Amino acid sequence: MKKSFFAFLVFYALALLAQFGGTIFTSMSVGDWYLALNRSPLTPPGYVFGLAWTVLYLMMALAVWRVWRAQAGRWWTVAQRLWLAQLAIGFSWNIVFFGLRHIEFGMAVIFLTLLAVLATTRQFFRHDRLAGGLMLPLCLWLGFANYLQFYILLNN
Repeated sequence: MKKSFFAFLVFYALALLAQFGGTIFTSMSVGDWYLALNRSPLTPPGYVFGLAWTVLYLMMALAVWRVWRAQAGRWWTVAQRLWLAQLAIGFSWNIVFFGLRHIEFGMAVIFLTLLAVLATTRQFFRHDRLAGGLMLPLCLWLGFANYLQFYILLNN
């Protein structure tokens, strides 16, 4: 039981590291540069992004933890490495889009993030259906985020 709780804490700490690290770069531009962009009329208010990502990172941690349990507590299997890769690619989007203020490369990175999350979700479904299901809201959110990014790309 202790080992399982520790594993969840490791996965959640990695997710929080990506979330809070991304927030640092987001805060560099969200108050001025981002607000000056032509954004989609479907763009939610800022607080929705923070709330959504908080829930999604928790769900990602729960999902990878369930896969870890389904794989008899083995560390850094293919599924877990995919999870870590999609976390890193998603984090890098904050650097590219908000930190560097690069709309075109931001589009490429957020699309790669979606592809990585889809691959991770597929892998998770192979090991634990609930883990795969926990990733589905992230897939949907990233699909919507790709739309928002594409709108910004076309209109700025």
